[in-house]
Amino acid sequence: MVGFHFTFNRDPIKNITAHPGGVIQEQHAGRTDRPFLFVTNFMIPNVGNWVVYFARRRTEAEDPVFEKMLREFVDGDDEYRNQRLKIIPGIPDGGFVVRAAVGNKPAILGTKLNTRYLKGDNCFEVEVDVGSSTVAMGILNVVAGYAASLDLELAFLLESKTPEELPERVLGGIRASRPLLTPPWWNE
Repeated sequence: MVGFHFTFNRDPIKNITAHPGGVIQEQHAGRTDRPFLFVTNFMIPNVGNWVVYFARRRTEAEDPVFEKMLREFVDGDDEYRNQRLKIIPGIPDGGFVVRAAVGNKPAILGTKLNTRYLKGDNCFEVEVDVGSSTVAMGILNVVAGYAASLDLELAFLLESKTPEELPERVLGGIRASRPLLTPPWWNE
């Protein structure tokens, strides 16, 4: 992970990688010595965006199986992508109520939430509409109420569908400690 930010806005920003003044446009687009970025943009109605930026570790040797899977994901169609991007949530430090609400069961994002995929200038954005699921919004409400006393973890993987693709490899992960998840107007 090379970046993680919240952007509070009543109307979440779509296609955040192309947004003027955004991280990609200001620090990445058009530059010569830059890594490929994989961006997840969680859009939450009446809250804004939670955005995570991933880049390949420069010290890691290439993994041909992972490289193939990532290339097929980026170059594939939405039907393929909707069956591949997996998220594993976790609350390693937090109360029972929020741990029970979030759980730690893996989920394929494209089968649970409306998801859009956007290719950019040496980047790829996964735009996730959290508001497209009443279940996801309910979980968010529970998490937001306990955010000041919890740690939130998310791991992202590309789902392996064949024996040749195993073992699954983590695309990237984040851990946010006591995250500020809600804007000032959340309880209005």
